[in-house]
Order: sequence, then C-alpha cells, then structure tokens
Amino acid sequence: MKIILNLFSFLIISCAVSAQTSPSSPPQKPVHKATIAGKMGGSTSKNELLNSKGLIPVDKTHRITEFKLTIVNRENDEIEFFNDKSGELTENMRAEIKGAESGNKVLFENIKCLGADSVSHLVNPLTFIIK
Repeated sequence: MKIILNLFSFLIISCAVSAQTSPSSPPQKPVHKATIAGKMGGSTSKNELLNSKGLIPVDKTHRITEFKLTIVNRENDEIEFFNDKSGELTENMRAEIKGAESGNKVLFENIKCLGADSVSHLVNPLTFIIK
C-alpha cells in the first residue's frame, strides 16, 4: 500500500511540475483601435466629428485604408457611406454628419488599417451618439 501511495504522490508531483514548465499559450494578437476627435465612442457633438480629419489609428505605425460610416436616425433609418481610400471623412459624410440630429447614432464600422508589415487588420468599430 505504501508503494502505491508513493507512486501516486510521484505522479501528482510530476504532473504539477510538468504543467508549470510547459510552454505558455501563444500571445494573443493585439486589438487594433482607432479614434476620431480623440474619442473611441460615446456622446459627442457634430462639431467634434466635423472638426477632425477623420479616423486615426492608435498605433502610429498603421494607417487607415477604409471604413464604412453609418448614420442612424431616431426612426432607425440608415444612411451608409464607404471610404475605400483612407480614414478621412468625405464631403458627403461631412454633409450628413452636419445634418444629423441629437440622438442620432454615428457608426464607424469595417475599419481596416495597414501595418508596416503590409498586412491589413480589422479595427474595433466606433459608435457615437450625437448630443
């Protein structure tokens, strides 16, 4: 019986040591983020959005290559715009933001950025409510 207990103890200790020395899981990919008017979402004024050039990646080694802007009014009607060249707001986007009313949602989605490694990355979406 003593031999069985010693063998069992040895197995438990061996498993614990093995678990501690096994390689850790690979690091998770970084989450790519962007801002507009220095914000990542929340309540904002039309002027804050209009006074900005557009989306700016948090990681300065990246650049925004495209995004979709959706404005949702109180009746849940959606107006969508696409920019497939940069993170800048187009004149049409600016006109719609200017016409947005308090309570309208402004969504920046399908944001893509290009890193120094020439790999395209998806960026977290941004959601704003017009004050």
